[in-house]
Amino acid sequence: MNSFQSRFSFSELSAPASHLLALLLTISITSCQREFADIKPPGIEIIEPDVSTVLTDAVVTLRIKPSVAGSVTGVSVGPVPMGFDPLSETWTVEITLNRGLNRLIFRSFGEVEPPQQDTVDLFHMPFEVTTASSRLRLGVGGHAATAVPGSGVVITGGSRGASGDAQDVVFLLPSVRDVEFIEVSKSMLNARVGHTATLIDDRRIVILGGGSSIQINSVGALVEEAELYIVDDRIFVPLPVVGDPIRRMYHTAVYRQTEMGPVVDLIGGTGDILYTPESLLGTRADVRSFLIRNDTLVSLSPAVGPFIERLWGHSQTDLGENRIGQSSLYLISGFGGGPPNVPVNIFVDYRSPLGILVDPAPQSIFPRNLHAAGRMGFGIVGLFGGRDLLNGGVLSEAELYTHETSSSFKLPQTVGTSFRGRYGHTASLIAPNVIMLAGGFDESGNVVDEVEFLTFAF
Repeated sequence: MNSFQSRFSFSELSAPASHLLALLLTISITSCQREFADIKPPGIEIIEPDVSTVLTDAVVTLRIKPSVAGSVTGVSVGPVPMGFDPLSETWTVEITLNRGLNRLIFRSFGEVEPPQQDTVDLFHMPFEVTTASSRLRLGVGGHAATAVPGSGVVITGGSRGASGDAQDVVFLLPSVRDVEFIEVSKSMLNARVGHTATLIDDRRIVILGGGSSIQINSVGALVEEAELYIVDDRIFVPLPVVGDPIRRMYHTAVYRQTEMGPVVDLIGGTGDILYTPESLLGTRADVRSFLIRNDTLVSLSPAVGPFIERLWGHSQTDLGENRIGQSSLYLISGFGGGPPNVPVNIFVDYRSPLGILVDPAPQSIFPRNLHAAGRMGFGIVGLFGGRDLLNGGVLSEAELYTHETSSSFKLPQTVGTSFRGRYGHTASLIAPNVIMLAGGFDESGNVVDEVEFLTFAF
């Protein structure tokens, strides 16, 4: 350790000591605000580490440079003073991070300048990315993946190539211990790609929308029929629709319990944006709701429902408790319809008694389309791969959105922590700390059949 470094470990504090420290920090902040009414806005530069990136090491050297370096006589992080390096005019401390979010409070003192207070968030998460054995392969993209408690993951539909036709195949991965997918002998009633497959109770999956191929140029190529997959029997049955047919693909679906009964909401997608007097293919900007009654879908909305936002190829991830039917707050991330292509990030909030609320969400670090997203914890979402519609190409980058900070952190791309570039794939939480990335297409439109596992801890 350099002579000008200090050391502070959050994890070394006992529970009572950590509570006391939190109390002291709170009191310190409050009294500081009373005593110094003219405290300036944040004014430090983080030299290291890269605070926009998920940190995999627990022990890090924190090096900062105050904006008024010449007149600063002291800097502390929490209750611990930082050491000063006169050569670089930086302040340094070595800290041990807790797993997950670490919120650091800095105070800098100067001879002339009033004290400044800054808050910096660091996210510590050890993780690794591994490729499954050659036996575990999934040769489709644009499919849907549904995690079923106690029954593994159900893969439905998709295409064998980025310009290919939809498939009616079904694969099962019964548990995380299995080494290969099982192809179900009973096929879907309709081949489809870009559809949703939503778990509506522990044993049934409702399959809605989709198209007859990856790229469509007419409303007639959309799949209108709905179907229900019975998990225990491994069979598909028709699901009649009362009302105008469903005409959309690359959308998302929310299942929720209401006073009327169970409801499925379909959000955005590529589809029919007019219905009457004639159909028109475009990017949908609506949410359309269906009541599930006696194994029938009853439309609660007109063919084109209430406006929400133009978007397609987006992801939708629960930021709340993630209980079946108990919808709360969702992060939706993707692109609006072009040209030009515009990134769209919104919150869809079901918690208000006033109805569904839609609010802007922070932009992703890497705006993406046809990507995969997975819930990694309460208020924490992982975004993986996808297409870059702004600059072209296929992304291998991943990021972590944390709702507590309303910001994202990049996942570092190094040996053992890098992902395969792909789009049209899926991300499934198959264990409390394991996400499976499966299927999709590469830059050339070929199927990526490699399965990757992200194992993380926080």
